Amino acid sequence: MLELITHRQAELEFLTVLEYYRARRPQSAEEFANEYDAIVGQILERPRSYPVVEFAGVRRARLRQFPYLLYFREFAGRIEIMALTHNRRRQDYWLDRL
Repeated sequence: MLELITHRQAELEFLTVLEYYRARRPQSAEEFANEYDAIVGQILERPRSYPVVEFAGVRRARLRQFPYLLYFREFAGRIEIMALTHNRRRQDYWLDRL
């Protein structure tokens, strides 16, 4: 199995979204965390099944129940999660993390 590395800012994005849902409805926060964990697990199993986007070989996974995109790249036997972004946000704001 591939090693998982999460960029520090991507981790902060996850925690911010989690807090947002927790403040509104704790059940939604739990559902979000579960979906996030599930998509990360799928990425670790089959990273190449996700489309490459125009950012230096970065791939994108879409959460199904929540309007978020997860950007990641695979290299040297690792998966690095680069960003978790709302699907209406400008999609290249995180490119300085590459």
